[in-house]
Amino acid sequence: MKSRKTTYFKYFSLFFTIAVLVFITGCNGTPPTPTAIPIINSFSAVPSTITAGESSTLSWSVTGATSVTIDNGIGSVALSGTTVVNPTTTTTYTLTATNSAGSVTASVTVTVLILTGFPIIDSFLANPSIIMPIGGSSTLSWSVTDATTVTIDNGIGSVALSGSTVVNPTTDTTYTLTATNSVGSVTESVTVYMYVIF
Repeated sequence: MKSRKTTYFKYFSLFFTIAVLVFITGCNGTPPTPTAIPIINSFSAVPSTITAGESSTLSWSVTGATSVTIDNGIGSVALSGTTVVNPTTTTTYTLTATNSAGSVTASVTVTVLILTGFPIIDSFLANPSIIMPIGGSSTLSWSVTDATTVTIDNGIGSVALSGSTVVNPTTDTTYTLTATNSVGSVTESVTVYMYVIF
């Protein structure tokens, strides 16, 4: 007949073995994988230099974050996206990506050029300035400095700071170029005349 001590030892050994097996299988045999900190794939401002009154577009892409924020009043944003900003002075925007492992940041700066004077119309010409009434054409050309917008009337509309365009008026026509910035606007005009045959 076995002793009571031997029986207790046998049951204790069995209990201990079962407890170890439960612990190992409960942990799936491997320790938990630690969470990695987020990755900021990109954060940019285009254009990075503007004049007062213009805008810039911030764009970003983040991986592995549970929250993403941008300062200077933008707040919480998606993991990727774009937003338009209109700073009036040079401003640095900081993106913060966060998860349970920690936070990472990235910054971009939008430089704002403050204009102190009116735009300058360096040139505005029509060549030739006299054309035939039927089938004639003239080329308008211009160059402007320190403007945020440039327009030409008579159906031409918004144009670049410098360039040229061909016009085909059928009567004497005056074209007015308007250059504008945050300080104000200036204008200049050229006239394309019809050749008169006597």
